[in-house]
Amino acid sequence: KKVRKTIPQEKKVRAVLQKEINSQCPFCPSEEVGHFEIHHIDENPSNNSQTNLLLVCPTCHSKITKKDINQNEVV
Repeated sequence: KKVRKTIPQEKKVRAVLQKEINSQCPFCPSEEVGHFEIHHIDENPSNNSQTNLLLVCPTCHSKITKKDINQNEVV
């Protein structure tokens, strides 16, 4: 089982990630950032390095988890 660690200063990290994606999901036109989720690019929930985090909408987050959006696209 993967160990999930709390993201330190999550609100600050979210703000940086939101700016990085220009307040729009990188995979679809969604701009409802209030509902965006943080995805761990390497799928290791204990690796909270900012370079490993991506802000995405819940729909695309689910697609990534189900492999409907492949890992190469995520990277």
